[in-house]
Amino acid sequence: MTTSPARSVPRLPRSRGWRRTSAVAIGAAGLLLVVACSSSGSSSATGATTGSTAGSTAPKGTLPGGFDEQEVGSSGAGSSTTASPGSTTPGSTTVGLCTFPGAVPQPTVTPSGAPQVTTQVSAPLGAASSSPTLASAYQQFNTLQCTHYQHSYTETPNQGIYYYDCVGFTGYTVRVATPQAWASVQSVTGIAPGYVPTPTLFASFFNSLATTPQTGWQAVTTGAAILPGDVLAWGPEPNNTEEAGHSVMALSAPQPLGDGKYALVVMDSTATDHGPDDTRRSAPLNQRNAPLGASTNTGSTSAAPSTAPSGLGIGTIGLVTDPTSGAVTGIQWSIGVAITSVTFGVGRPVS
Repeated sequence: MTTSPARSVPRLPRSRGWRRTSAVAIGAAGLLLVVACSSSGSSSATGATTGSTAGSTAPKGTLPGGFDEQEVGSSGAGSSTTASPGSTTPGSTTVGLCTFPGAVPQPTVTPSGAPQVTTQVSAPLGAASSSPTLASAYQQFNTLQCTHYQHSYTETPNQGIYYYDCVGFTGYTVRVATPQAWASVQSVTGIAPGYVPTPTLFASFFNSLATTPQTGWQAVTTGAAILPGDVLAWGPEPNNTEEAGHSVMALSAPQPLGDGKYALVVMDSTATDHGPDDTRRSAPLNQRNAPLGASTNTGSTSAAPSTAPSGLGIGTIGLVTDPTSGAVTGIQWSIGVAITSVTFGVGRPVS
């Protein structure tokens, strides 16, 4: 797959968004979007566009954290069978940024529609029929041929190519699977068509649902109430001005660990895996995760090495809840690591 040459956009204050400008669709179902969310769960307002000019003025009503989603497609064949660059071995398969020694590996899909993967905790994954966003997430993972963590997005479902960051994945999935829910996000946040929220803005929207219901959404007020298909988002630690949080989708119900802690199997786009059983660490499926350094379109400085498999994957995170309210107050990037205190929100898109 080829894309048009990218050009830099000016860095804007985080309280502003990028104004959507005209763009030309080049290929079927291809989308290129500009958002930021770092591979370690942080975000910065940087990125690149293809075939458009970045605006310097946020649209009226845009709240902190709006990022531009430029609808620009990709062109070129999705895959080819050839020798890898610099290799003398014939018969390898190249799809976008990914090259395979043979055929593209695919997960076994269970009767429920969930991929058959090993997880850090014994937690059944939800059935695709239980949630439209869960069904969409499974479709992306089960048909995936190449994915990469980056802040300029390309989603080409008919080729199995998904290049996005954390809010790129969750925002895209909500938008295509539950259009009424996405319309509510746009209306409430003031983000214009073509914009997506940062994790912090997502969390704020989710937290407002308990008192101000919105079409297409159900409020989720405790960690224990999370269900597969729910969208989670959290901001950075207090006084951390360099990061902007992270966003994931729940694939399981929370599994109690004691003392108000839970383990949760999630799907997200990152270059920093969630534990030893993360699919980005597990062969052969991680062959579909292009190394972070495969493209310069990451859009931010990442702590992950350039060789880290990146993009869409499944792993396990930890949730820490308040003993009185049950609300989530902290996150563990993976089970057993340090707890990060965060502003957290979760919502259930239903239509």
